[in-house]
Amino acid sequence: MKKIVFSILFVLILVSGFGVSVNEFFNNAMSENSDYEMILLNREKYQMDYDKGIIEATTEKDQLNAEKNYYSSINIEKKDMLSLYQGFLSDLFNVYDADINLKKAEFNLADASETYQNDISLNQKNIVSDSDLKESKLTFEEEQINYNTSLRDYNDYLKDFTKLTDISAEEVVFTLLNPEEIFVSDEVYLSNDLSLKTSELTLKISEYDLENMSKLSSEYDLKDQEISVKQNKYDYEDTLESSEEANDDYKVDLGDKYNTVYINEAKFKLDEEEFEDIQERYARGLISDSDYRSSYITLLSSESNYLRALQNYLNTMIEYIVYVGGEISSFNF
Repeated sequence: MKKIVFSILFVLILVSGFGVSVNEFFNNAMSENSDYEMILLNREKYQMDYDKGIIEATTEKDQLNAEKNYYSSINIEKKDMLSLYQGFLSDLFNVYDADINLKKAEFNLADASETYQNDISLNQKNIVSDSDLKESKLTFEEEQINYNTSLRDYNDYLKDFTKLTDISAEEVVFTLLNPEEIFVSDEVYLSNDLSLKTSELTLKISEYDLENMSKLSSEYDLKDQEISVKQNKYDYEDTLESSEEANDDYKVDLGDKYNTVYINEAKFKLDEEEFEDIQERYARGLISDSDYRSSYITLLSSESNYLRALQNYLNTMIEYIVYVGGEISSFNF
């Protein structure tokens, strides 16, 4: 029996130790990233516009408008930063996924090729029908196309990643933070919800306008402004309720996704142990090439599930940190 040697799995299991942390990967990717530079330029402009607005303000309403515009701008910046971080993660995990898919395609192609070659020999001996031979040939051709597609996808994702950073995907290691390490108090969460701040300032501006209406204002104008205040008050109360619910949802969601990572990691380790046993038996000629490949594909699928869970957790964790006004660089992961 011809022995097959498979390479070590591309992705390292989540550990702390030697390698490049996710934070270091982020910093490296941002060092020459035009989108990040644009965010910094916008941040500078937001601050300049705010300072100008406060200096030029002649009324309390002018100050409130300057604050509202500033918080609206910073809220946009938060979304831009989140998109940037999650985009970096996507580029990294795309390489991992493509590598796994390429290995699966390689092994499926090897299986299809072996089956096809066997069917050719069996067909010549009238053991396999022409119809079965045609079917195995089509399967082989399909797997060849799948392999070519997977190879192209892998090269494309790897090319995109190398444009992003000079760090290789293999270097990145993951340290999983417990959600309790990143949670903030309910008060801090609400105070950093910029949509809530903007809604509150909109209410204050409408109240200011109502309180300072001219005595010559018509009944219509007065009633119209009173309605605006009520509408803005309802909007603020709805936004506050939504923010409180989002805060609770984050805590549940992060806890669930954190546990899902550990469950999938445990499953992956069990599959890894089982594959090591199969490797040993395969080396003794007790397992066929096809069964060996099938076992390795099962291990790859397990790794893929683990990576998907890890990416989901990291995306949600980063979203939470950004939205509560935290600095990603201050967390060791």
